[in-house]
Amino acid sequence: MNRMLRRSVVCFIRAAEPPAVLLIKRRRAPDRGRWNAPGGGIESGETTEEACRREVLEETGLTLGAVRARAALVLNGWDGDPGTVEEICVFTAEDAGDLDPAWESPSGEGWLTWVPWTEARRLEWPEDVPLYLERLFDPASPDFAGEFFYDQRGRLTRAVLAPLTGGAGPNP
Repeated sequence: MNRMLRRSVVCFIRAAEPPAVLLIKRRRAPDRGRWNAPGGGIESGETTEEACRREVLEETGLTLGAVRARAALVLNGWDGDPGTVEEICVFTAEDAGDLDPAWESPSGEGWLTWVPWTEARRLEWPEDVPLYLERLFDPASPDFAGEFFYDQRGRLTRAVLAPLTGGAGPNP
């Protein structure tokens, strides 16, 4: 079995009033037609934070202020190939002010819109996201790690989530 490792980031950006999260409806595979946070691959020599800021700028046109690494995730076989492993560092950020309600991604990745937080849970997501979405902006929730396992059809079969300890923070 050949092993393919991919390292990536996603950043969930929240608006405080009214409570909403900036999401992109993906136009391209692998999550075509699903909603997710802006993000993408980590380039050679980049830190996870640098990749987060670059990906958000490329996909939204926004320059982020403070960001926080919240989770370190490992997705095993998400594309149906048991040799595919993706390590994802999940960030959160607060919005920078008045923003358009919806716009086309400058990178062509899809359609961006502010989704009310109360409606976010009902969207069509990659299967792992609903399992941790509520934790991201909960100040009482610790940073966490997650490992997800998929079958040969790319369907989620098992998930393990655990708080990170020791104050190291997520940084796959």
